[in-house]
Parts: sequence; C-alpha cells; structure tokens
Amino acid sequence: MPHMSMTEFAAYVRKVMRHLPEPLVPHVANLIVDVEDDVDHATRKMMDLDEDETLLGLYVPFPIDQSNLEWSDKADRLIIYRRPHLESFPERRRLLIEIRRTVIHELAHHFGYSEEDLEPFEAKANPFPDMLDEHP
Repeated sequence: MPHMSMTEFAAYVRKVMRHLPEPLVPHVANLIVDVEDDVDHATRKMMDLDEDETLLGLYVPFPIDQSNLEWSDKADRLIIYRRPHLESFPERRRLLIEIRRTVIHELAHHFGYSEEDLEPFEAKANPFPDMLDEHP
C-alpha cells in the first residue's frame, strides 16, 4: 500500500477541485467536499455494502422536504475516502488518477449524472491526458 498522509491526500483533492473547468466553478461554490479515512459502519449499512466492498467516494445531496424549504444556504456534500484508494491503487500515478476520477465522478452526480451516464468515463484507463502534477 502506498503511503499518502491524510494531509497530502486532502491537499490533492483540493487541487483537483481548484483545477475544475471554469464554467463549473460557480456551480460548486455551495458544495462541501470532505475527505475521510474510511467508510463508517452507518454509511456501509445505508448503502447496503458488505465489509469487503470498496467505496471510494460518495455524493450526499442535501435533502429537501417540506420542513426545510429554505435551503439556499445548505450544501450538497462529496466524501472522498482515503484508505480504500490507498488499498486499491498501489502505484502512485494510478492512485492520483483514481483520486481525480473519484472526485469528478462524485461531482458528476452533483450535476445529475447517473452511474450509467458515467460508464464511458469510467471505461477509460486514464480519462485525464492532462494529468495534474503529482504534488499537491
């Protein structure tokens, strides 16, 4: 398993977010992007995941219902999980590609894309020919 501290991992996630295409930037201003070490038990249960299933990231939309119609100051949330990335991608360059892929994948859900919509993106070994520098 490659070594990447939580600080370095979070810095790379921030770097990916800072380098989004300009037209997207206004649409992510009210989006929370968190980095967690691993998926907690409650999330595994909510997602109906077995202990051996890997979850790299999660899009959590802010729930809107009749009790919270005043939601303009609320935010959707992306969670990017560090440990599953490190365990799944032992080679550093591949790890960086997959961190970026996960951020973009979860961000796409924020914009309404489904898993099926993302299949062509996921099928590419490296959908980022302009790969960001390794260092955050």
